[in-house]
Amino acid sequence: MDNPPSQGCAQRLKKLDETIVGSAPREEAYLILECAKPWPAKVKKMEGLVSQVRKILKGCKQVDCKLIACDAFPWPRAGGAARALLLRWDGRRALCRELTPDEPSIIQALNSEPAGEPKQIYLVCTHGSRDPCCGKLGVPIFKALCENSKRLTLQVSHLGGHRFAPVVAVFPEWRFYGHLDAESVLELDRSLENNEPYLRGYRGNGRYKKNLQVVEAALWEKFGSPPLKLTYLEGDKGWTRCRALLGDGTEIVCETETDLKKFSGFESCKDIKKGKESTLKVPVLKRLTVTE
Repeated sequence: MDNPPSQGCAQRLKKLDETIVGSAPREEAYLILECAKPWPAKVKKMEGLVSQVRKILKGCKQVDCKLIACDAFPWPRAGGAARALLLRWDGRRALCRELTPDEPSIIQALNSEPAGEPKQIYLVCTHGSRDPCCGKLGVPIFKALCENSKRLTLQVSHLGGHRFAPVVAVFPEWRFYGHLDAESVLELDRSLENNEPYLRGYRGNGRYKKNLQVVEAALWEKFGSPPLKLTYLEGDKGWTRCRALLGDGTEIVCETETDLKKFSGFESCKDIKKGKESTLKVPVLKRLTVTE
């Protein structure tokens, strides 16, 4: 694993002290294949089942899946065979289904309704060959959670957003965090265990578009628990009206105004070496109005 440049892409963004809500990646499903390290920078270049799965996913248009390689599952396996997990959304939470890692099983699962259990899982990106910050900053987070959390913790390949490293995905909630350290990630774990909001380093709920990610975070902070569901009603780039189903079953309608915060930075450590900056756009909440 290459060493990141001094003040790598993640450290440079973190120093700007900007909000990162609204930066969570949006996917319809996550297929997790057990695959020992070292991983290449681009997982799709791996041979064997990984390359076969890539072909399957290209033809599976109804589900936008993303392949994530896993170093090892910390539970016994039958017969020593590699394993696969599929995470899909059932409308309120992610369901985790264990699969036999072969083409017929994967195709059948992707073409079926979401199935499985709402398993509590952390996915931590430690893909140092993809970006040095992910490896350098992700591994200590992975170790801290493995040693202290009750949740199943898996180190995975690229989750999206090198500059937010270390990137942590939380399931079955389908939430994403970045810029945490070994101490703050344990604060996150304790907050989740106590059903308390934790918004430090929060990137948003990966089931929503950027503006709704901001709404979800604001409602979570306001009511002390996240909305079970958000439904977009109308809006434009700076204004959104949506319906929210709260944890107690109450439905509310809320309106938000947001500004689009823009600032320049490096998307990856590779871009630092090239001197190639890009613009990051993140919505920032100006106003939240709730109608019971």
